[in-house]
Amino acid sequence: MADEANPGGEEGSEAGAGGDEAAVAAKAAEDAAAAKAAEEGNGKDPAPIQYEAFQMPEGMDVDADALAGFQPLAQEHKLPQDVAQKFVDVYAKGLQVQAKAHAEAWTKAMGEWRAAAEADPEIGGDKFKETEAHVALALKKFGPPNHKDEKGNDLGTNPLQEILKVTGTGNHVEIVRLLSKVGKILADDTLDFGRHLGEAPKTRADILFPTQGQQ
Repeated sequence: MADEANPGGEEGSEAGAGGDEAAVAAKAAEDAAAAKAAEEGNGKDPAPIQYEAFQMPEGMDVDADALAGFQPLAQEHKLPQDVAQKFVDVYAKGLQVQAKAHAEAWTKAMGEWRAAAEADPEIGGDKFKETEAHVALALKKFGPPNHKDEKGNDLGTNPLQEILKVTGTGNHVEIVRLLSKVGKILADDTLDFGRHLGEAPKTRADILFPTQGQQ
């Protein structure tokens, strides 16, 4: 009769034990999921992504200020390294396009300034070579000392010449005209200040009483 009351015998007991283990495992998984949800609900975000150095086109350095603004934004949106790199590529491409446009505009402006100087009726045309010689003389005479190398050798250029070149103002017709006039005065060996080169500056008395002391 006992056997009839427990028709499954040992098999039934084993099934019950297996069911208990499955229930325990399910409960553990449920508890783990709840703990994770609670952690996320408490505002404990995972550590931010640490990016490797972004690649820039050859000859272009990383813009530290732009990177300082972009990297936290990329971390906030959890952008993977490759996706973040694509944004950097777009930014770098934009800088290249902008730099090219500026360079072309600069070259065009310098060409127009130079052409205007060469065509100027006063200093250009057949006179332009003489004009350039006068400009060089003015820069040499009144410009700062030329640069020298470590051995003291003259490098042939001075800071004023470099400024005129870097800024492009050395090509402007009015700058060329001014320096040419100064150089022409030097070439004639006479300054338009009432005295010859090498002569001591006149005093106020000399100017007011030019014949004083003369017999």
